[in-house]
Amino acid sequence: MEVLQILLFYGTVVNAVWPDCVVHKKNFDGLNKISGYRSSNEGCAHWCGALGPKCVRWVYQDSPATCFLKAFEGNEKDENDPLTQNDHEEFQSKFGDPYNQSNPEVIARIDLRQEQMLQLHTGDSTCQPDIEVPWPDCSIVGENIVDASAAPNFENTNIEDCSGYCQDEPTCQFWSFHKQAMTCWLQTDKTTTESNVDMTYGPRTCVGKVNENALTGSATIDGGWTPWSILDTPCFNKRTGSKVDCGGGIQYRHRSCTNPEPRFGGKICPGLSDDEFPCNLHNCALPDDFLWSAWGAPDILCSNGTQKRTTLCGDVRRRLPMVPGRNEDEPPVNWPSCVVPFENKAPVLSSTNGGTLEQCFNGCKGDATCNHWTFNVETKKCSFHDLLQIESYVEQPTFATGEKFCFGTKGTFYFLRLFLCDKGASVFKRRSVANLVYAPYCGEFMKNYRDAAVAKEAFEVPSLDACAGECDLDANCHSWYLEISQLTGLRMCTLRGQIPDGYTPEDVTTADMWAFSGLKATCPMGKSRPSTPEEAMELSYKEICVGNQYKEETKVNNTWNQDYCDSPCKDNGPCPAGAQCYDRSDTLRPKYECICQMGMVMEGNRCISPPPSTPTPRPVPSLSPAIKDTVTALTRTASFVLIGFVTATLVLFAVLKIMDPGRFIHMNIEIALLLAHICLLPTLQHSETACRNISIFIHFFYTAVFAFFLMEGIFMYSLVSRVVPRNGMLSNMGSFMAGWGIAITVITFTVSFEYENYGGDYQ
Repeated sequence: MEVLQILLFYGTVVNAVWPDCVVHKKNFDGLNKISGYRSSNEGCAHWCGALGPKCVRWVYQDSPATCFLKAFEGNEKDENDPLTQNDHEEFQSKFGDPYNQSNPEVIARIDLRQEQMLQLHTGDSTCQPDIEVPWPDCSIVGENIVDASAAPNFENTNIEDCSGYCQDEPTCQFWSFHKQAMTCWLQTDKTTTESNVDMTYGPRTCVGKVNENALTGSATIDGGWTPWSILDTPCFNKRTGSKVDCGGGIQYRHRSCTNPEPRFGGKICPGLSDDEFPCNLHNCALPDDFLWSAWGAPDILCSNGTQKRTTLCGDVRRRLPMVPGRNEDEPPVNWPSCVVPFENKAPVLSSTNGGTLEQCFNGCKGDATCNHWTFNVETKKCSFHDLLQIESYVEQPTFATGEKFCFGTKGTFYFLRLFLCDKGASVFKRRSVANLVYAPYCGEFMKNYRDAAVAKEAFEVPSLDACAGECDLDANCHSWYLEISQLTGLRMCTLRGQIPDGYTPEDVTTADMWAFSGLKATCPMGKSRPSTPEEAMELSYKEICVGNQYKEETKVNNTWNQDYCDSPCKDNGPCPAGAQCYDRSDTLRPKYECICQMGMVMEGNRCISPPPSTPTPRPVPSLSPAIKDTVTALTRTASFVLIGFVTATLVLFAVLKIMDPGRFIHMNIEIALLLAHICLLPTLQHSETACRNISIFIHFFYTAVFAFFLMEGIFMYSLVSRVVPRNGMLSNMGSFMAGWGIAITVITFTVSFEYENYGGDYQ
């Protein structure tokens, strides 16, 4: 077992490998190049990797199993900010910009996106699995191998057979398939690919059918999956294979393509035979001193808001005071990484000339008014400031700036040796500190040891102190020389060998360059280092707790204050249209009441008109016996008189044969009146059905009377206007059909819906 010795210096970067490079519950709203079915994270990542620079990131969704390949990443989205750019544009066009985040439609979309976020997994194009990818994930959809001159090898085929043809051809290394034309090409090489939504290609090893010739008279048998296994594997660490009971691991379940087994060139089962899912995701225990962050701000102000704190990893998890007098709530300051190459533009409290960088930071440490110091390497000027104001985004190598507690001290520092394969056992070692100032500021400004032999020609370095670091690693290097372009900021480093005895560095006179040079023995690269065993122990958790210690804890904090918080009824609060908001707040919490105005009532958080009240039942009309007898006598007498006159009129019309259109209409009116009054003669007190039918007939005959009144009006209008023949607009038969037809139509419609309401109970 190999033992790895690590010095925990600032700036160490470790690139994660599969599956640690996969980020869960996150999305990116950049433009999709292509999307489609894939059965796993591995298949999605493989598809992205096969597209090369055309794909910068893949996103895999569990259900439905879909892979999205990004042409560019766009903005990162997580559970706290789940809305995509398309969501924002939709709401801006619908509600205006800015739109109300508390709108029910916006809240519903946020809930949906947060739910979808739980099923998302993503990685960049370099996040690739180290396993064999199954069919059909091994194929590359939407891409084509460029070979314009080649004719298709097979036509009227399918993608599974196309992949099988490549197996049968010894020279075939790649196959490509056109899904619309159902044609197949076999390729010996893959030089260039191009985007084509109808094309799919794959390597020789990507096969969708079994390579078995059919027997005479036998049919191909396509494969099918068995049900998933009931028993799962133990929970174990995927990289080490050791069982885990906390901090996150994986379990597997299994199925096989034997239901039925593919035979005689049949299709193999798509997807993976093993299903991987997480287990034991709860956090492993950490020492209580290192466990929790500070409580965050409440999510809702001026109400019962929720505060959250989380477990933390690394050296910010416990903020140790690096020097006496420093506030424990402030982050640690590690020398010399706390020095930044920028000029402080804040007002100068005081300044000195002709000193050194060590004198500058020590002077600020002893000055009660100084909170930041700045040293000009070129002019040797030191200035003290209360505030920090940096206006440049480009490094200014001639300046070194730090805060009050950013200074070097002589003494002892500790480094940690970790045995990563031995359950995190650790040993602390001491090392003495000789230098207070490190590269490049410990070197000579605008000087160069030109006479020394070149150990390594000029090469670019990423930072100002990296040149000295390269010299530390090179056994042949005795001095280093750093040039920084004033125009481009390019840093070029040259390493030199043994310096001749008595040789002093020469001046550098290049106008557009800054230059530093230093000796390996006296001006090394500075490294941030833990200053105490406790801090070294703190840093050791940085590796141990990565990725498996996250935990959240919440509490409710009431921040309501009637004197400083806005009334819940500001701008009528959350009350709906038509309602007035009334502030009912007390000292404990904000309260309000919405009261509908203008006689409306509240229903379902809306103000609506009140429903109609139940009508008061109509009292049954009644008459005294004497009055009832009088009324009955008068009604019968009037009916008999009218019946007599109408009968006489009808007889007169018949004897004299008066049948012109006008008199014919009058005759129908008199017939309807005669029949209506005949219906008034019977006295029916004990038969409800007979009484109802008599009421219907009376309604019918009187309706006919008014219908023929309409016919007479039309007839008289036609005579006055002289626009029709003298006999009117309708013939006698037409007037007869129209008058009685209107009455029949009206009564039929009324009886269909109001039959039970005919008749009456009169006392």
